[in-house]
Amino acid sequence: MPDDTIVLSATGLEKRYGGVLALGGVDFELHSEEVVGVIGPNGSGKTTLFDVLSGATRASGGEIRWRGRSITRTAAHERARMGLARTFQQAMAFPGLSVLDNLEAACVAAEHRSDRATTWDCDGLLDYAGLSKLADTSAGDLSWGQGRILGVAMALALSPEALLLDEPFAGLSPVAVHEITTILTRLKDDGHALAIIDHELEYVLPLCDRLLVMATGLKIAEGEPAEVIAMDIVQSAYLGDLG
Repeated sequence: MPDDTIVLSATGLEKRYGGVLALGGVDFELHSEEVVGVIGPNGSGKTTLFDVLSGATRASGGEIRWRGRSITRTAAHERARMGLARTFQQAMAFPGLSVLDNLEAACVAAEHRSDRATTWDCDGLLDYAGLSKLADTSAGDLSWGQGRILGVAMALALSPEALLLDEPFAGLSPVAVHEITTILTRLKDDGHALAIIDHELEYVLPLCDRLLVMATGLKIAEGEPAEVIAMDIVQSAYLGDLG
């Protein structure tokens, strides 16, 4: 019987760039109201996994499903309209526009999704993300951490069921880490399904229900975070790489 809690899944996911195998048959599941951490050394295929799941890059093999429906060949913008949102490592906002204008643009784009359970307005997004005092500030004048928060808020305009976050904690000050953690905890508590790539284990692990570890384009471990981190294969392939 199908598991109706599975929002996004993939089986045998492959991605080749010429003769380079960036993903080598990866299986992935993300359930509703779940947070999955995706970790691994640089070059392990983490961002490629998110690129293929979100539709930014087409898979070379395997199948991707949204709520049980195959979306392997569905365009990225159509996946977004279904409720699959993505943040990137780089800034997502238009630097010449204010924070409010960026959110207004995101909300206009989100109007194409007619089945949204929650419809955000800009004031609601500003308040949810703690950006109300920065509404008139140019996005180009924000700190790195504030820009990351704005990117999350813009993704939320789609009222996504699932959100893929690529290194939300990278390069943040302690204050910004606290702000991002607060937002992600709120998203988890509000029932969103989250998948998070990050190297900052001290910040991401407390948020996770399940941990997936990648190396050289393969999934090498998966399970409860504390148990996975203690595995010899993970210590060797990932934690040893940091030392």
